[in-house]
Amino acid sequence: MKKTLKTRMKNRKALVALVSYGLFLLGWLGLALAGFIMGRVWPPRELDPAAATPVNLARLEDGGYLSEGVDPQLIFEGVDEKVRVLRLEAGFEHDPGELELFYTRREGQGFSPRQRVIGAPQDDGSVLFILPPGNVRALRLDPGTAGESHITIGAVTLNPRLPAAYYFVPTLGELLAFALLPALAVCLIYNIIELIDWAKNFMAKRRNKNAAAGNEA
Repeated sequence: MKKTLKTRMKNRKALVALVSYGLFLLGWLGLALAGFIMGRVWPPRELDPAAATPVNLARLEDGGYLSEGVDPQLIFEGVDEKVRVLRLEAGFEHDPGELELFYTRREGQGFSPRQRVIGAPQDDGSVLFILPPGNVRALRLDPGTAGESHITIGAVTLNPRLPAAYYFVPTLGELLAFALLPALAVCLIYNIIELIDWAKNFMAKRRNKNAAAGNEA
């Protein structure tokens, strides 16, 4: 009996683990496929850096910029485009550190840290910003270089055509999430199932006890 119970519990835990990892994998594949489709459906568009509004950035004759304050910004108004990815090609005199991209969804909406993404440097020197899918009204690029530093802004591309591997090859963070999140879900679900079983057994014993007391009476 004990062996049968242990086998059943082991099988149950294996089933919960299989379902949890399977659902996580299906969810990740669904998001990757959605990103790939949006990357093919939404057309690429080049933004003109010369049309952007510089803040704490001085335009130079060579087409570059000189950062003049602690928070240099380049603001693109009137984007009004469905944006999933922005690719930036730029050169920096000094290490810019973390590059940030702010975005707004509505006309007249201010920029907020809640609508911000961090750039991911690529092997070719460009930087990719992955935005939540949706329409974008305005963009604010923060080069991240404080003090006097020369910045060259090259191509700024919305929804560039990226290779399929970019969407379907998991990042290190995604692999860690795949290793940890389903395992946590397994523990949580299994403990909930055990708690339900304990409650059922407790109620069954209580009913049996009440029934036995009634018979004795």
